[in-house]
Amino acid sequence: MSRTPFKLAKRIHCKDVDDMEKLVHETVMVQGLPLVVEGWNKIPAWKKTMVKWDYLKRHHGNDDIVCRDMRQNVDIEMKMQFFLSSIRNPSNEETLFYGKDLSCPEKWRETIMEKILPPVVAYRGPNGL
Repeated sequence: MSRTPFKLAKRIHCKDVDDMEKLVHETVMVQGLPLVVEGWNKIPAWKKTMVKWDYLKRHHGNDDIVCRDMRQNVDIEMKMQFFLSSIRNPSNEETLFYGKDLSCPEKWRETIMEKILPPVVAYRGPNGL
């Protein structure tokens, strides 16, 4: 008998708004299970040019962030641009950074919360997700 610790999460497409509130309540709130709501990137309000590496580098590259060095088990302050470069082009396999407490850029948050996500699945929305 094969046992695996992983179970597939229930999935719903973002266009299924009528079922979304019911599924969020039953699956997430009552059962405490994850629910994957997919397809947000196909909504017209989704700005493909904004949610990209280049946007982060251009608009937030000089931001100071704190990342976790997973090999040394210490937090290190660095520029966002350095972090992004280390993820894309790891020059040293001894270094592994984790952006554990990075915040979503304000412009992304505004666009996603105000133009894309319905309140039922919004962060700090009526369901407290």
